[in-house]
Amino acid sequence: MNTKLIFTLPGLILFALAACSDKNSNNIIGYEGTTEESNAQNPSKTDSIPTSTEIHFNLWNGANEEYVINTGHDNGNETSGYWFFFSDNRDGGSSNIKYSVDKSNEYSDGDITPIIDGCQGMCGTISLDKGSSSGKAFAGLAFNVAGIDDEGAPVATDVSDWGGICIAYTSDEDISVEMSMDEATNRSIDFDLPKATLAKAAERNEKCLAWKDFKQSGESSISGEDAAKNLATLRFTIYGETGTQAKLNIMALGSYNTPKVPKDDSTKSSSSVNSQSSSSKDLRYDMWNPEEYEDQVYTGLDNGTETSGYWYSFDDDYDGGTSRFSWPHEDWCCEDDSMLGIIEEFGGISGTAILGKGSLKTTPFVGIGFNVAGVADDNSAEAQPADASSWGGICFAYESESDFRVEMGPAGHPDNQSKQDLPGKYVQASPEETEVCIPWSDFKQKEGNEIKGEQAAKQLASIRFTIYGQDGTTGKINIKGFGSLNKVVQKEEFIEPILPESSSATIHNSSSSQQIISMASASPTSHNFGMWKPANGYQVYTGLDNGTETSGYWFAFNDKGDGGYSNIYYPQMLGNEYSDDAYETIIDYCFGLCGTVMFSQNNPDLDAYAGQEFLVSGYSEPIGGKPTAADASEWGGICFAYESTMDFYVELGLDSDQEQVLSYDVPSISVKASKEEALKCAQWSEFKQARSSTLSGEAAATQLVSIRFRFTGKSGTQGTFNIKGFGSYKAETEASL
Repeated sequence: MNTKLIFTLPGLILFALAACSDKNSNNIIGYEGTTEESNAQNPSKTDSIPTSTEIHFNLWNGANEEYVINTGHDNGNETSGYWFFFSDNRDGGSSNIKYSVDKSNEYSDGDITPIIDGCQGMCGTISLDKGSSSGKAFAGLAFNVAGIDDEGAPVATDVSDWGGICIAYTSDEDISVEMSMDEATNRSIDFDLPKATLAKAAERNEKCLAWKDFKQSGESSISGEDAAKNLATLRFTIYGETGTQAKLNIMALGSYNTPKVPKDDSTKSSSSVNSQSSSSKDLRYDMWNPEEYEDQVYTGLDNGTETSGYWYSFDDDYDGGTSRFSWPHEDWCCEDDSMLGIIEEFGGISGTAILGKGSLKTTPFVGIGFNVAGVADDNSAEAQPADASSWGGICFAYESESDFRVEMGPAGHPDNQSKQDLPGKYVQASPEETEVCIPWSDFKQKEGNEIKGEQAAKQLASIRFTIYGQDGTTGKINIKGFGSLNKVVQKEEFIEPILPESSSATIHNSSSSQQIISMASASPTSHNFGMWKPANGYQVYTGLDNGTETSGYWFAFNDKGDGGYSNIYYPQMLGNEYSDDAYETIIDYCFGLCGTVMFSQNNPDLDAYAGQEFLVSGYSEPIGGKPTAADASEWGGICFAYESTMDFYVELGLDSDQEQVLSYDVPSISVKASKEEALKCAQWSEFKQARSSTLSGEAAATQLVSIRFRFTGKSGTQGTFNIKGFGSYKAETEASL
């Protein structure tokens, strides 16, 4: 059986994650392949993306339960990116749209979220009626790029940075994609808006249009590139004669300038994945493996009642629905509330979801789940919460004929949990066994942003696999393994630690001022590293502690302050009896400080980043103090051993006020990736600012606050590292002579 591994990452808001790197690397989640017809058959098609690539839908993807387009150009009113319907009604026409799903939910009669959930896009049937209008009938879907002002008028903005627009869609008729600008400009060109055509497509089609492809119908007075500098609304319009009806579904949007990545034709699902041997599954899942005939997920967070982790099913009957699970052998399932018979026969929690609306006013659903901490007592169905932050997220194996949503349930009865807007993540159907890893940061509410996935993880009561759909929908599902992200990922992703050996390493002078040697046959323990080597402890002994005994302890940093969601995932859980953030378990496991960086950044102008750091002098106070500076000139520079699949930077951290004055352009050195253990030494004089020369490395060393190992990457990529020893340039180079 083929097994596929999908990583869904924190990051670009509105479904922006796409596969990066080649098919032999650790690819991130992508999207459905191109199904375009050839340009010879559709002469109106331009700049189509060939089937050998996949489009990075970084603005919006209806399949991922997001309801607002992330334009990146909101005017501050938070009104950009909302879908709306428009038509010829103002001109005397009577064209309209009938949405394919009821436009309402339990909160609002006018909510479009059920449409997007049901269609994985904005879908409906447009009926054209010109009425008393003088021109052709028209109607369509649109969104405002920057939002509206206080008087309700669309605000124009410059979206030249997009380069154009990529669209995934189906349509019974050609679609005119139109660039509407501010009202004055539109009137000056008599509303002859720059436009491009999407040819009708019965099946999902993906098309990229550069701004230069947008042309006016009449005499050209404004180009698409000019319109992009003053764009207010992007419109998807269908024109025709009275009586024309056309089904339409806008499914995903991306900016033209985002990367188009190679498509791995060996995959069948909508995700770019790696093949993994099915035999690896018995090594991966630290909490539950059905091949061991277990019916309980060992969460490690039981509240003492020994009721955590047992699988159960739930449905919508509490509010009038008739949805249910049909088990393959009813007499094998659920005797004494155990699903062990199903697990033993089918290698997982296997059943057929049958959705029935009954008298429900919401979308029918049914699901399976388990409690993380258990219930209060044997007579209660109220799930109690526990802090599952240390998991980092979840990984699971599954087969499913239907898309489903993985949800984080709060404390309470399963029926009450179902009524709430739970943080969750949609997972796409896969007939083959597929493995998915989802960090906590990737779990989002359907409508609000009040509850973050990381926040929900601190009070997690249940994990729920919920299937939503229309009345009469059926589909088989089988959950076949479950584990915590921080333990599962390391089994497949982390570099195996190099065990200590007796051989030694020496530093060889190179033609460059930076010295790098291969240490493939050596380990950190065979080199001096007077400040820190994993075999001797967990703290970097800088010799410059300010008396608070807070210097030299490793900690992580990332780009969340710059709008990113990058994070580092470790092969073991952090913490000891004194601190939840201690790195002893990591350093012992890896013979160094190792992790997997998953890059995610909302701002397309910024690289994502995360890294590891330690303070040279420590904090001014053990609790609540600020980092202090020290003169590290006597070190002469630094030497360190490492492995990394990524290039990275080592930075000289300064006082936060001084870094702000420098626009955070601190002296640094760049370090090349090395899959073999390598040593790098650099003198203070080799540390340079990237954009200026106002502060030398020698000067920075006299006021040094921290040493930072910064890993950067494009959003949606990942890489591994292991820092394996650290010392001063002076001590390490003298010892090698």
